[in-house]
Amino acid sequence: MLRNSLFNEILVCTDRCHEGMGSYKNACVSICPSKSPNEYHGKCVSFCGKDRPYVNTTPSKKSTIYHQQCVAKCPKEKNLWTERNECVSKCPETTIFFNDTCVTKCPSDFPLNYTKEKHDKIKHECVERCPVHTFQYKTFCFDTCPPYLKHYLSNCTLNCPKAYPFISSDNVSCVQSCPASEVYSENKCDKSCSQEKKYIVNKTCFEFCPDAFNLQLETQQGILCLKPPCPHSFVLLEWTNQCVRSCPKNMFIIDDVCRNVSTCPNGTFTEKSSHGTLCTEKCSNSLYINGNMCIKKCPSHTVIEDQHCNNNCSGTKPYRFPRGSDYDNPAILCVSECPDGYCMYQNKCISCYECRDHQQVVYKNLCVDSCPPTYRTFEMFKKIARRRTRRFS
Repeated sequence: MLRNSLFNEILVCTDRCHEGMGSYKNACVSICPSKSPNEYHGKCVSFCGKDRPYVNTTPSKKSTIYHQQCVAKCPKEKNLWTERNECVSKCPETTIFFNDTCVTKCPSDFPLNYTKEKHDKIKHECVERCPVHTFQYKTFCFDTCPPYLKHYLSNCTLNCPKAYPFISSDNVSCVQSCPASEVYSENKCDKSCSQEKKYIVNKTCFEFCPDAFNLQLETQQGILCLKPPCPHSFVLLEWTNQCVRSCPKNMFIIDDVCRNVSTCPNGTFTEKSSHGTLCTEKCSNSLYINGNMCIKKCPSHTVIEDQHCNNNCSGTKPYRFPRGSDYDNPAILCVSECPDGYCMYQNKCISCYECRDHQQVVYKNLCVDSCPPTYRTFEMFKKIARRRTRRFS
């Protein structure tokens, strides 16, 4: 045994080594040498004995290097690596966890290798069957299928089956059909077609449009191949096969075609629409006709008669009725007779109470100078008062 004095080392004979030291070649040492690194019954040995066959590496109390001990059983916080008889904190990547041990192959009663992924850490474990919400491929279980495999029901598969022939756009699952918002690019669902196959027929990507589909519509997914006419809400651009959502500003829409003309044909009206300037035989119901134009509001100096903006009311509807400012088009309306509560006065419809402002009385929705002989003025205004009461009750 080595012992230090004030001046040099002194060899001392002893029948046993002190605690914390091991015996190596009849000498007591604090650290076993690399050729015999394992401590077994107080001795430094190359291989552990049968009663303590496993090597457990722990930090040495007296040194920063690791101290390897022969043990009969691995500590609770460690697993046995059976291939090397070592106690390890974590099973190596080439091994599988089973019953507190790290094995190279799962036993027959727990034949499946479950690859667990948690917090970016991967752990392999032998299981009897794949857990719920996992996917099986041969003798393997996965939380998610590896990139080279695809999800199919509760399995991972190398090739999608005929019943689920398409690969989802995220490249992870076999599906029966692609979603409505996606296209078919060979056997895969995709957000859009590739440049090599950018033409779309029945949601499928092709290199070019078939002969029967002689119209095209550009979309975010690719170019739609279409049969005439262009779809609703689209128009055809003249001298091309392109369906467009709106015409250029210098063109007019005639029969759903954008044409390069200076004005609409005779007998048609010009109407602004979301697709461009439209030539139409009839203005939309919400618009008014002013000359050959369809407009939202008639000019302030005109009157409205049967959707037309006119300078004056005609003989069939001679009376001018002011609709008021609560309308989108607060113009004067031409009517054949005044509405209820209004009386005719000089070809205008005014409130019947305004007749008195003109020194007149009401007789059959007319402002007149005086009542007929069979009527009394007082009774007439009582009748008007009763009518007013009914209107506001």
